[in-house]
Amino acid sequence: MAVDATGVDAYQRSKHYEKRAKIEAKFNKLSLFIDVENHLIYDHVLQMKPRHDVKAAESIFKRTSLREVKILGDKGYDSEPLHEIVQSKQNILFTPVRKSSRSKPKGKNRRRCTKGDGQYNLRPNVESCIHSLKKRRIPILRSRLHFMKKREMAVHILIHNMEKLSKAVRFYIRMMLSIILDKPVSKAIIKRKDGKYLLIEKG
Repeated sequence: MAVDATGVDAYQRSKHYEKRAKIEAKFNKLSLFIDVENHLIYDHVLQMKPRHDVKAAESIFKRTSLREVKILGDKGYDSEPLHEIVQSKQNILFTPVRKSSRSKPKGKNRRRCTKGDGQYNLRPNVESCIHSLKKRRIPILRSRLHFMKKREMAVHILIHNMEKLSKAVRFYIRMMLSIILDKPVSKAIIKRKDGKYLLIEKG
């Protein structure tokens, strides 16, 4: 599991206009809690104003039902109280420790993180998931009211998860067919009369 945050454009203003008028760009802040193996989004928090990453992570970790999992985060989540919240749910959090003038950071969990973690190379998967979500689903939020923005975001995440699950189901179906038929099942692409392409299975 991994947690990360990103900005989401929700003000529908021209970037050219912002630059010419010297207006500061505004974003809503989206925090995601995902499975780094299959890119399923388990939880999210959409904040209307910029807030520290830890604030959203606290809400996510307090309401999670997952147990005995490792959670990866960047330096923005380096907080001893956040480690304690994660441990209260029988999970463990790993984040790199921010640079400080101290030789040893405060807190036993932060000192544990100075030793490194062999699975930390999986954390960039959350950034890949965010990129995919923003590229395909939410380049911009269309709603104007704050509660409608949260509903719109929830719908986008639901569709994202359904797409990921459908791909997993198709993969297992192909695998079972290859076992039953005792031969590999491959894909075939056929061009229809209307010019569209259709993906089918053939064995």
